[in-house]
Formats: sequence, C-alpha cells, structure tokens
Amino acid sequence: EDIRLFFPSDLRAEQRHHAGQLICDIEARIRLAGMASALSDLRHTLRMKSYLNRWKIANVTGQRPNTRARGVQSAVDHRIIEAKHLYRRHYEAYRSLKGDGEWQIRFRELTDGDCISLGSIKAQEAVEDRAAIQQGAYARCASQLLPAWRPC
Repeated sequence: EDIRLFFPSDLRAEQRHHAGQLICDIEARIRLAGMASALSDLRHTLRMKSYLNRWKIANVTGQRPNTRARGVQSAVDHRIIEAKHLYRRHYEAYRSLKGDGEWQIRFRELTDGDCISLGSIKAQEAVEDRAAIQQGAYARCASQLLPAWRPC
C-alpha cells in the first residue's frame, strides 16, 4: 500500500492506447468488482451502525460502558469512511476507463448524504411525516431509500 502502482486509469485518454486494450479491460473488470464489493461492505457497515445504535440505547447505561460502546461506534464509523473512499476510488477509475454509460444506473456517484444508517433515514422520515400531518398535506405512500440502500 505504500508503493504507487500505475494503472491505465491513471493515464490520460490519449496515453492509454500505449497500455493496450486488454490491460484496460482487465482493470475495468477489477474496478467494477471493487465497486460492487465496496458498496456491499458500505451497506453492511451502515446496517451494523443502525443495529449498534439501537443496542446501545437499549442496553448501555453508565459512563464506563458508554465510553466502550462509543469506541465500538467510532470503529464502525471509520469502516464507513474507508468503504466510501474505496468505492469512490473505484468509481472514478472505472469512469476514466469507460466514460459515462449504462453502468451508472447500477453504480451511482456516492455523496456523503447517501451514507447514513437506515435508522437515521427512518427517523428523518418520521420527523418529515409528522410535519406533513400537522400541515394537513400528508400524501406520502412509500419511503424513498438513498442510493446506498437501493438493491442492485
């Protein structure tokens, strides 16, 4: 991880033809698999964060246990950040190799707003629903999940 490797995606488009089409295709397949793996890991870690928060609220009381639980939550937050960065690196590399296309229907550009736990989404929807009910304009029939939660 300390040695920089030069892949075809690191080259400009006009320089890439020197690398050969086969090498570019191999890297594209690796990047596509990397995006799928990073997105799967991100979803898993976001679910873990959601359940960990619920467990902490239900079971942890006192300063010492709360400090330990917060340490576990920090480790999960760090894994989320790593998965986001890995997905973004693979996304940009694949995009430089293949350009924009139909693959972006399945793999979208990831924003920080997409990376929140499902419990946070439901809590935000509950607040929005309460406000809509109070205003008398409740017309929400199905929740809209963020791209990180949409199934592939």
